[in-house]
Amino acid sequence: MSKERRIALVTGASSGIGRSVAEALVHAGFTVIGTSRDASRARTLSGASFIDLDVTDDDSVRRAVAAVTRQHGRIDLLVNNAGIGSAGAARRAQRPRPSRCSTSTCSA
Repeated sequence: MSKERRIALVTGASSGIGRSVAEALVHAGFTVIGTSRDASRARTLSGASFIDLDVTDDDSVRRAVAAVTRQHGRIDLLVNNAGIGSAGAARRAQRPRPSRCSTSTCSA
């Protein structure tokens, strides 16, 4: 087996589950590229880099994949964790735009 590090792209890696997954992958020896809609606001994660990616925007997805493959030559693992949600009582919560919901969390 090659000693070359595997490349992982983790969407929504700036917080929560995505950040925990990114940390675990760094610990497992992956080169991790985390994504966030605004990577400049993501907290630093030792062993990982961050790029901008909005999973609801096809052009943003294309740019992110191109950037990773240009720099690393491939993506070995994709963790598609990014999503949106609303907190609060259901009757008071505003519904997300249907296209955002269906693109990011409701369908595969």
